[in-house]
Amino acid sequence: MKLKILIILYLICLIYSCGGSSDKETDPSSIESAQILYIKDPTIQCESRLLAATQQLEYQRNVKSIIENNQIYLAYFSSAGNGNYNINYLNYDMSLFENNTNNNSSVITVDHSRDMQIELTTDQTPLIMYQGGTYPTCGETEQSDIMLSLFQNDHWQEYTISLGTVERNPVINNGLAGYSSDMVADSTNTIHMCFQFLYEGCDSMNYNYPDLWYIQFSPNNLNGLPEHEVIEGNDYENSNKQNNAGEHCAIALDNNNVPFVFYYFVDTHPIGKKGLRVASRNFQDHWETQWIATDIHVDYISASWNDHQGKMAVAYYVTQNSYGNRNYVLMYAEQTFSGWQTSVVDKSCYCGNYCSLTFDNNGNPIIAYRADQTRSKILLNQLKIAYRQSNTWKNFFCDVLVNHSTIINIMGIDNTIHVRDQFFYITSYSEETHSIYLISGNLESIE
Repeated sequence: MKLKILIILYLICLIYSCGGSSDKETDPSSIESAQILYIKDPTIQCESRLLAATQQLEYQRNVKSIIENNQIYLAYFSSAGNGNYNINYLNYDMSLFENNTNNNSSVITVDHSRDMQIELTTDQTPLIMYQGGTYPTCGETEQSDIMLSLFQNDHWQEYTISLGTVERNPVINNGLAGYSSDMVADSTNTIHMCFQFLYEGCDSMNYNYPDLWYIQFSPNNLNGLPEHEVIEGNDYENSNKQNNAGEHCAIALDNNNVPFVFYYFVDTHPIGKKGLRVASRNFQDHWETQWIATDIHVDYISASWNDHQGKMAVAYYVTQNSYGNRNYVLMYAEQTFSGWQTSVVDKSCYCGNYCSLTFDNNGNPIIAYRADQTRSKILLNQLKIAYRQSNTWKNFFCDVLVNHSTIINIMGIDNTIHVRDQFFYITSYSEETHSIYLISGNLESIE
């Protein structure tokens, strides 16, 4: 018992610099000690490569990427001064290694860095979705339309995709579209989008009751606004029912190009029912909705189709629940013949934010995510990897090495994971260096 007390006191002194410097940053040695003494998960070494140096921004979720055919396609925010932000695009060829020259360009300047998405057309043309465009009529101080920038004819061309309009107010019918969004391209070069519509007209009270919208279109025909479909939300015409739909929405397609949209939902009937919800589009303007898990608060979602096993799956970060399990845990659910089967991936620490889900060549799920702190509130701020084999989840801290030696101690924001053969690749942001990295490792080392 005395030894345990001495160890705890020693850790406290490491973190709070007993009798030492007043520097408030966490000592790297305290992070390592916390992992050894409080966390049972092993550590694997991962190599990293700097992709882009940014700045510390107002919003942390500021990086999106795709890894395909040995190419990284990355979009990220940087400060443009005077409260504005640039959306930047970077193309990185992983096969060139040290001789690589980044194809980096500025896409557009907007007045916030809230959210954006990147996708590729079937001919590998990049397109970026974001909240921009015009300002609503009723005094909203931020750009409020869903915009798309497409790289064509050697420059970025901007298009308006949705104005967030409704017909109920014939005088002032524009509102605020955006905040939560996602998009994916299918095999026919059709783009599928989900996003929140926060409020219409001047009724800003509806910030608390957003709708979840869906649109689809061809990148070859962007001359007009595509028709939107309401996946789920409010019913003002019949029951006057107000719900909160669409936070952290994530969209994925099955092998028939049917879109599945996952999102956090708060229902008002019954009052206060909330949790992870999924909607699938059976045919035009018809969505079938299901609860995956209830009595929880979800703060991040990543969805993916498991082509090897022919099933849809989702990873999600649970920050609150009402049935006795720990908060701040990483969860996983997959579709079965009897419904959605859920499992706990990692509850060893406060972890699961910025989760990114993919599958290996055998259909085994692998998730990159963030570990914030131990259950004893010792800061970690580390990248973790979860890998399931034989129905058992194994969790690992990722020691991110630069040039085979220096370890980046703070990592794991805006993760995107990709698997090729026996290797995994992750793009991730570090708030320690304010930079974006490509992190790689061997799956055989975590089996």
